[in-house]
Amino acid sequence: MNTKFTGEIKFRKAEIDETDCVFSIFSSAVADLEDRGIFQWDSVYPDRDTIKNDILNKTLYVGTFSDEIIAVFVLSKEFDDAYNFAMWSSDSYIILHRLCIHPKWQNKGIGRKTMAYIEKLLIKNGIGSVRLDAFSKNPYSIKLYESIGYKKVGKANWRKGLFYIYEKCL
Repeated sequence: MNTKFTGEIKFRKAEIDETDCVFSIFSSAVADLEDRGIFQWDSVYPDRDTIKNDILNKTLYVGTFSDEIIAVFVLSKEFDDAYNFAMWSSDSYIILHRLCIHPKWQNKGIGRKTMAYIEKLLIKNGIGSVRLDAFSKNPYSIKLYESIGYKKVGKANWRKGLFYIYEKCL
């Protein structure tokens, strides 16, 4: 039985020497998703170079517990052209990319705690909204985002299929 996590997650920007560890977390997540019949990520994306660039650009964050990385995400202003066609509510935004909870830490509320941290960080920095996309065939991410107030504002068809584009005004 999965129990809710009650510890404190410490969030910070990732360091370059953590590239292999972060890549390993994504690789574990890809295998876990595939076991569930969800094919949103693969060996093409997210790849080691993407992760390394995120770290070098200081946009990749890690959440740690007892010195173990348990959550990873990217906050940036970069977006795909499909975002230009969404029905946005706010002009002040950050885009959340590649939220990943290590599979052994899933179903414990870590995703929800990570999203709460992200939202508090953005509010503190005067950002008006969070934008993100979620694979239409990943019911876990869709349930998380919709349960905490994210609204569908568009759709995109990318290499792996249909993605929903979401926004939450803060």
